Amino acid sequence: QVDGKDLETVKDYHKQTETNIITGKSSTLSDFPVSDVLQYHYTDGSSFAIRPSGTEPKIKFYISAVTKTTEKDIHNSKESAENSVCNIMQYIQNRIDSL
Repeated sequence: QVDGKDLETVKDYHKQTETNIITGKSSTLSDFPVSDVLQYHYTDGSSFAIRPSGTEPKIKFYISAVTKTTEKDIHNSKESAENSVCNIMQYIQNRIDSL
């Protein structure tokens, strides 16, 4: 769980598998090329992906946060999404530190 959101699926493009964490079911990713990418998807639609750089000794992270909003409440929703991204980044950092 990150930021009160439950992890739903993990996609491993190297192993070509998608695992639903909630149901425990796995399936094959047949429409995607094999690559060193892991994607984590949460029940609210937020996600993050991890992959090595192809040209530098770096690991790249791509984070997407989802929040519901109305037009009059756009400022609070932007802050909420930014907080979600920060919480996901902190989760990733904690996992790296525990290795």
